[in-house]
Amino acid sequence: MDKETKQKYLAKAKDSFRTKLNLYFFSKALNQDWDSLSLADFRNFKITPSLVDTYTTEYWQYKADFKIKGELTNDFIYKEIAHKEIARIDFINEIRLDYINNHFREIFPEAEFDDLLHKTECAYCHITIEKIELLADNKQLHKKNYRGWSLEIDRLDSNLEYTKDNCVMACYWCNNAKTDEFTFDEFIKVGAEIRKIWDDRLKK
Repeated sequence: MDKETKQKYLAKAKDSFRTKLNLYFFSKALNQDWDSLSLADFRNFKITPSLVDTYTTEYWQYKADFKIKGELTNDFIYKEIAHKEIARIDFINEIRLDYINNHFREIFPEAEFDDLLHKTECAYCHITIEKIELLADNKQLHKKNYRGWSLEIDRLDSNLEYTKDNCVMACYWCNNAKTDEFTFDEFIKVGAEIRKIWDDRLKK
């Protein structure tokens, strides 16, 4: 990989680690299981659909005094996690280094990451880099930032780690609109409508 690709790879490794860490600490707080923190425990931790569901639909959506499973309040969990992230910073640095240097290379090999970056079509609306450049040349784009000239890595499920099976390339517009809210299958429908708009503009 060239220097720029390596920088992107490292950035996604860090983002992927943060996704796993957030859910790992949430699980520890929810189960009051902080004594089991260890490198081996983090390595073996698996993100489950039920944990993701509780994390996204209850912890992040309900008010501070809401009790998850009728026990701990969201506010208590939030403050406890914040405290642990400070108190256990050395542990976090240890598992981050291990994750980036070892685990991430297993779940997303550098060669497959590089192959992904060479894709030229958005997985959602199917616009290509060539067509984006054509729209720009024809003064048919109206964005007001420097994004958009290349495709961006998007996770099919934003609650899971960056892996070769959980990532696609998306245009700036689809990636920006999908956020963490919509599933891949849901946004494919949105992408089909966005594609119609691109096709209409390209016909002019």
